[in-house]
Amino acid sequence: MKCPRCGAQNDHVVDTRPSEDGTAVRRRRECRSCKFRYTTYERIERSLPLKVVKRRGNIRENFDPDKLRRSIDVVCYKLDVSPETIDKITEEIVDYVERHFEREVSAETLGQLVMEKLKKVNKIAYIRYGSAYEDFENMREFLEDLLLLFEEEKKEEKSEIPSKK
Repeated sequence: MKCPRCGAQNDHVVDTRPSEDGTAVRRRRECRSCKFRYTTYERIERSLPLKVVKRRGNIRENFDPDKLRRSIDVVCYKLDVSPETIDKITEEIVDYVERHFEREVSAETLGQLVMEKLKKVNKIAYIRYGSAYEDFENMREFLEDLLLLFEEEKKEEKSEIPSKK
């Protein structure tokens, strides 16, 4: 395996374990040259690649779990979301998509799956992703979405406060 930091092809496996759902093997590796540690995943390769149908419907591209992870990573930048949480979100979405879609999945479906996961993990990451994914027509639409999220959060906070008896 080529080290993502120095490019050397001299590493060793530090830890191996199955992913939570058992669909992949997660390996922690360490480069023998620069001592950088990184994670790789081993999965079953599909005979036909899963395609993502873009919004306009006439463009299709191969489903790329790494691209999905990078998009989640970008919206979680400088937020309190661990790399392990990002990996878990990515794994869950990849597993769901591979189990429920044989040949094609819409970009809209992928976006909705990411939004569902991010909403549970970090509201700011959810807003960041939504601002790009939702393709708002104007500021009013964006603000309305933010206000709905704010109201949901207020309800959650009220339900968490124990009542005095």
